[in-house]
Amino acid sequence: MSNEHNNAQAPAAIDVSCRLPVLLLLGSALLWLVMAFGFGLLASLNFHAPSLLADCPYLTYGHRASSAWTAMLFGFGGNAALGITIWMLSRLRGVELSWPNLAALGGAVWNIGVTAGVVGLIMGDSTGHGGVDLPLYAIRLLILGGGLIAVSAVLTYFARRDEELYVSTWHLMGGLVVLPLVLMTIYLLLGSETVRGVAQATVATWAVSSLTQVWLGMVGLAIIYYFVPKILECPLYSRQLAALGFLGLLMLGGFLGIHGGAPMPVWIVRLSAFAAVLFAFPLFAVWWNVHRTVGIRAFATSRDNTLAFIGVAWVSYLLAGVGTVLHPWINGQTHFTIFEAAIRQLFVFGFFAMAAIGAIHYIVPRLTGAEWVCQKSFRRVHLLAGAGLLLYVVPMVYGGIDQGRVLASGSEYTNLPGGTLMTMRIAFLGELALLFAALGVLAQFARQVVTHGCDCCNPVEIFKMIKAAREEGGVE
Repeated sequence: MSNEHNNAQAPAAIDVSCRLPVLLLLGSALLWLVMAFGFGLLASLNFHAPSLLADCPYLTYGHRASSAWTAMLFGFGGNAALGITIWMLSRLRGVELSWPNLAALGGAVWNIGVTAGVVGLIMGDSTGHGGVDLPLYAIRLLILGGGLIAVSAVLTYFARRDEELYVSTWHLMGGLVVLPLVLMTIYLLLGSETVRGVAQATVATWAVSSLTQVWLGMVGLAIIYYFVPKILECPLYSRQLAALGFLGLLMLGGFLGIHGGAPMPVWIVRLSAFAAVLFAFPLFAVWWNVHRTVGIRAFATSRDNTLAFIGVAWVSYLLAGVGTVLHPWINGQTHFTIFEAAIRQLFVFGFFAMAAIGAIHYIVPRLTGAEWVCQKSFRRVHLLAGAGLLLYVVPMVYGGIDQGRVLASGSEYTNLPGGTLMTMRIAFLGELALLFAALGVLAQFARQVVTHGCDCCNPVEIFKMIKAAREEGGVE
């Protein structure tokens, strides 16, 4: 199943080489996840308390909403994707991580870039390109930090040559190619030399779709293809189906989700609709491949916490994928409604974040050398996150359809319909549950690292050593 041949290095040695950069990236990812939900809740409060923070120009609704999305996409998504990528590549290639200090430096620079971007958005430095409205100085830091991590990952990949690669390796390397390509495109076409007219909207839409559907999608699928067969101790059903899903996502992902009334050439809108129809084939390939691999075993309700998180991620990916395939037929009614926010949350948190948390549950004990202190806490987080996802997505989908119905009828639309506002209040409870779930994972991670971190830098071990030395009279 994995590329662990006789000449592969011991997993323990690989984990030691990955410890510093991966723990840095995963810890930062969880911290940004909490901040993303915090900004998101503050933004959502404006629908229930319109005068909230009305006198603070730095915390307007637009600033908070942009900061929440940036913290989620680049803060959580970027750190989690890069951290999981370098650990999985090292394990799949059977070699220690190349230049781990360089990867740790890249992680630090990446987080400085995300911090600069969020602060810049709050200060009003947004470029105005929805979804990728980071200031130019933040994009430079992201390119530098991501490039340093990519160098370490690519050197690890080429440190050992195998005749056959496991399917997760395709997805991880594909993600490493897509990320710098998109960031450089944003920097060159929306930053230093801004294109004119409708080309701006075209580039921005392609960039957002590529970062979410392709980059995060690649890493999320790599997690599913790696951990499901590994935990269930069975081979992946079909490499051919995995190849179909990989190539379909790589070629079509950047063109998905363009609305019929988007300010861009009609042929691009038609191309997006055609890509959505074709996306049904790679989506079916992913579903059938994982379904036949899992068989009749428990998945989303598995007793294994890693498998349970990944099971929810798989279901969310399928549901979001169905929404993507149907997009050309339903976007006439759901455009400009909260329906779009529901599908985005279903994909980014329901699919990628749940898959990443499942991977974190598996990876961190191997980096710290000890099992989680409280496994039951992760079961509670799983239930809380699942409940929060349902409370957010289901009402927002219904409310979005209701909004679309009112808009399509041509009747007066001066405010949110009463029913839609009620669904948003229910969705707010879902956001609150997701915030508590994120806080739970962050607390468990911090406890694990502090309790079982490296002896030379573990505060608990240092305290024990000082106390023992004092008792022996060696320290005054």
